[in-house]
Amino acid sequence: MQFIAEAKSSIRIEMGSKGSGSNFQGELNSDDITPINISDAVGNEPGKSGAYFSRARVKHKMTRLIRAAKSGRLDAPVISTPHPADSTKHVIIDGHHRLHAHRVAGSKTISSYVASHDDVHLIGPNNTTHALSNFRSPTGSYDMDKQRSELSGLSLNDYFASINT
Repeated sequence: MQFIAEAKSSIRIEMGSKGSGSNFQGELNSDDITPINISDAVGNEPGKSGAYFSRARVKHKMTRLIRAAKSGRLDAPVISTPHPADSTKHVIIDGHHRLHAHRVAGSKTISSYVASHDDVHLIGPNNTTHALSNFRSPTGSYDMDKQRSELSGLSLNDYFASINT
């Protein structure tokens, strides 16, 4: 599997299952920020669809973000990682609101810190964490359906099931 960018920053990103959010520690290196095609960006939070962004309490924030995206002032990068089942896609780990604003604004690309699979840690039962790279087979591919008993019974579908590749 070929990755689009290899990050040089020293960070750790923790990703919850079934779109329950993420957090990261460390500092992003501006040299690791690259534009990605918005058409290749997919979210990992199934609750953040078009209906979510039109809810009253989110709509005001989105109006401001869309206006900023249209004027070129929304330049804070999102955080993504190459999709484990389709290396042409990027999974947005942080920045769903910014991604939606850029989509509505008609942007073609969005700035992204592209994290390596070694930097992305999946949060499992009892807050155990496992690097996404641990799910890679010896051939370099990822089996989305296989439950990994050695990794607390985690399956990548628990984290990426909502993503259409």
